[in-house]
Amino acid sequence: MNRKFTPLNGDAIHKNLVYVSSAKLEQLLLKKMKQGFNVTLPAQLGGAGHESRELATRELLESAIALFEKNQNLIYEEVPESGEWLMVRFLGKCGTAWPWSGGGDEFQNTAWWVGRSEKLKLLAYGHSSHVLGNGLMPAIDDKATWWPSTPGSYRKLLESVTTVVNADDLDAEVVPGSIQESAATFRGIDRFFFSDGVERGAPILQEGVYEMLLRVDGVEPGEGDNAPVVFGSPLWVAKVNWAVPGTYVVESISETRDVSIVASWDGQSWSDLHVRDQREPFMQVNDDNITLPSMPVDPPNVNHLIELEIQPNQDTGLSDDQPESNSIENEYWFARIWRRIFRK
Repeated sequence: MNRKFTPLNGDAIHKNLVYVSSAKLEQLLLKKMKQGFNVTLPAQLGGAGHESRELATRELLESAIALFEKNQNLIYEEVPESGEWLMVRFLGKCGTAWPWSGGGDEFQNTAWWVGRSEKLKLLAYGHSSHVLGNGLMPAIDDKATWWPSTPGSYRKLLESVTTVVNADDLDAEVVPGSIQESAATFRGIDRFFFSDGVERGAPILQEGVYEMLLRVDGVEPGEGDNAPVVFGSPLWVAKVNWAVPGTYVVESISETRDVSIVASWDGQSWSDLHVRDQREPFMQVNDDNITLPSMPVDPPNVNHLIELEIQPNQDTGLSDDQPESNSIENEYWFARIWRRIFRK
């Protein structure tokens, strides 16, 4: 079989960047000058060459990717390991979070990126000053995007993230858990903050499709059908404005989009037109009572995307007769073992 794996375009020159950590970029100690040269020609022909110049930020981001690739420390879309850099496309948003209403002064500088790729749950954190918006940082609302009603919930973990974000150190990593919160996990904070309806304030950046180059601080393995949770701090994030492969809403049947007609777009054509009903089983409709429209012809609007898909386009060397595991947790451990063998 071929494991799904799509190397994203690492060309930062032409990306719609919405977040750049200049602090991390500075600490990578990249070569900042492009050396010029001069060629001496006969007087009648004149000279040739160009002057030395300082590299622009986007060029330095390109150099960072080249550095990570050279050191075999860059992973595309797959389950990473702590200390690696992950390039990933995800459906998500950016906002603020603090552990109770009105308790956000010390947490307000932390911008949280919360989203989901095809196989990974992403929780990324960075300094809000690195968020870009028409040349200026978007305004941060006094009311957090996410906050629960229970005072002090996950405070220690949030404080640990805040410390790392304010330090803005390339090597600083969040350590989950503490004496007071020994069971604190990023999967837990995801369920408590980001997945259970505690979104109350405006996001810093609205939900959409983004690409991210993420310094991986840790990975919590998948549980059953739940994806692994990857947490860390991004070097850059870019907004995606074109139709990417995935499942799109073709027609909404309910105002809440709990019931809709969806289809899959692979980047070139449509398939799998069907009804998607996410309500409780006793409320779900009989598909026979819904008349499906014709298969779409035009490419989709990326704003109608509900699930991403990674298109297989590279053979990773696995045998075609190897069975594919249905367990996300098994895939997590297999990915780690496979990369260790490959690197040797």
